[in-house]
Amino acid sequence: MSNLKNMKVSSATINFGDGTKKKTTGWISHTYKKIGWYFITVNLNGSCKGYDYLAGGKGLKTSGKIINGTKIYLVKVTDAPQLSLSKSQPITAGYYSQKSYRKGTIDYLVIKVANLGSKTSKATKISMWYQKSGDKNIGKIHPKLKKYTASAKLKALKPGKSAKIILRFKIPKKYSKIVKNLRLGTSSLKQISKRDALYVIN
Repeated sequence: MSNLKNMKVSSATINFGDGTKKKTTGWISHTYKKIGWYFITVNLNGSCKGYDYLAGGKGLKTSGKIINGTKIYLVKVTDAPQLSLSKSQPITAGYYSQKSYRKGTIDYLVIKVANLGSKTSKATKISMWYQKSGDKNIGKIHPKLKKYTASAKLKALKPGKSAKIILRFKIPKKYSKIVKNLRLGTSSLKQISKRDALYVIN
């Protein structure tokens, strides 16, 4: 909502688009009973207090009024698999030799993928590659780092289940200055959208 630190909103009203309205001052959850498209309207109009801002180089605490605090989101609710990186240690790296360790060149990545959806996913491939920093063409491989791309098979996953895959994926130390974005994707866009499949390390 804002980059102002420590802001506390007095109240927020959320219309989930299915006839459900809830009032809250913090995080809130909602479960839809039917699939389809929904408009979610978040209304933050009201007072706010306790936020910090800089004035004349000094930090001040103040309060005020929220203006134009209404946001509308279009959300699609589906009954399908949803592959995602696991929240618990999603990516770990390792070395095959002391030589690689000394040079700082990673030899492989262990990736933990979870199915957050409501249906069993199909077996697919998980790929990882470098993308040029600032490139808006999502999924485009960095021209100088095409050979540093890897993929591995991911088995079918039941809802709520996760699995680990190993990618022989090198991260050369000599490219540390130009490597900004590390991308993770899957070949099955029905299970995860191309945009959501990306994993970024800055």
